[in-house]
Amino acid sequence: MGIPIRELPGSPTTTQPHCAAVPHVWSRFVDAFVDFAVGGHVLAGRAKDSPRWTQPVQSAALDPATDQSGRERETASVNQTDSFSPGNTEGPPPLATVLPAADRVVAIGDIHGDIAKARQALRTAGLIDGHDRWTGKSTVLVQVGDLLDRGGQELAVVYLFEKLRREARQAGGAVHVLLGNHETGNFEGWFRYATREGRRDFQRWAAWERLGIGFRAACEGGRVSPDPLASVSERVRSELRARMAALSPGSPLLQRFFADNPSVLRLGSTVFVHGGLLPEHVQYGLERINQEGQEWILSPARRPDGLPERGPHFFHTRNAVVWVQEYSHTDPSICDCRLLERTLEMLPGSHRMVMGHTIQQPGGINATCRGKAIRVDVGMSEGCGGAEAEILEIRKDREVWVVRAAEEPAGKPGKAHVLAGTELPADKSGFWGKLKEAMGARVA
Repeated sequence: MGIPIRELPGSPTTTQPHCAAVPHVWSRFVDAFVDFAVGGHVLAGRAKDSPRWTQPVQSAALDPATDQSGRERETASVNQTDSFSPGNTEGPPPLATVLPAADRVVAIGDIHGDIAKARQALRTAGLIDGHDRWTGKSTVLVQVGDLLDRGGQELAVVYLFEKLRREARQAGGAVHVLLGNHETGNFEGWFRYATREGRRDFQRWAAWERLGIGFRAACEGGRVSPDPLASVSERVRSELRARMAALSPGSPLLQRFFADNPSVLRLGSTVFVHGGLLPEHVQYGLERINQEGQEWILSPARRPDGLPERGPHFFHTRNAVVWVQEYSHTDPSICDCRLLERTLEMLPGSHRMVMGHTIQQPGGINATCRGKAIRVDVGMSEGCGGAEAEILEIRKDREVWVVRAAEEPAGKPGKAHVLAGTELPADKSGFWGKLKEAMGARVA
């Protein structure tokens, strides 16, 4: 894997007559080969030739242009290629921030580079089979961020969720992966929690990418990419150069796997975020937060020292959307429920907030603030304690369940129980409800 590019067969200036008719097919084959070597899956293309961006809706009500999963109806644009590339000055459409409720929504907490626990969580939810194929039908999956750091299979995890995002769309479902503080930190070159195995994982990625460049160059006219490490500052330590190249804003890997990931997502009456939302975030604008986060990820701008530009302000300080802990303390008495209620009141129709970031052990997934704060980070990664996987399930936008990994038989969905304290008030809009309320009776 350390073979220099110049020693590989062919070059951009070498003419290979047998390749003249198939440069595009050859590049596709090489892309698939490198994808499988790096991530264990063959994806549908390097460019964004299957657009995943959707236009936001203005309310939680079902829109004629969407189905129950919040998936925008397929249009002619789905067949367009290169929906975004660095040369596209118009940029991508805005990320979806508010989507309609779905019949079944599953939330999974922080994964941190542990592919085994990612699979355990997905199988616990009944979303994949033994071959990592999507079986969730119209289910909408929300992973609340922190795929990166603390584990040695980060790229395998990233590839798996991208594969499932594509398969779920075809089945009428959806997969949304949020940005966590370990994503935004890595994008700024903050590698404090990258493990030795994680660093080697990205070194292997760079080696395969370089090999792919050499293979593409074997056919005149094939798509030849620059050396992925060429833009990395010489100040970066050698063992981190590949990670910097892959995870710097503007890189092909970020454009491909992370540019679609919002910081905040509302599905029906549930708000999903990695850390938490504060009134100042709502005032700033959730759509604006998602848009500016995406613009930063797509921008190749560098500081004078060659390192990545610092991200937007809402990714920094303890009040950042990816760092807030006001509602996730393991001691419920410390949680600021009044602040949470004030924040949700600023988002009409929002009943609860689901967040990760803070490990909830012992106890696992739980709710506080009368069910309005639901914490789903159970520390399942081996780098965070190795707890058994748990998932959150929201049915019909009302019932909130916790499903824990089944001990036997392996690979089967776990047993579910209603998450205490999350029951919504009964509907008082009907005749009998109004009559009981007028008579002072307690509505069940």
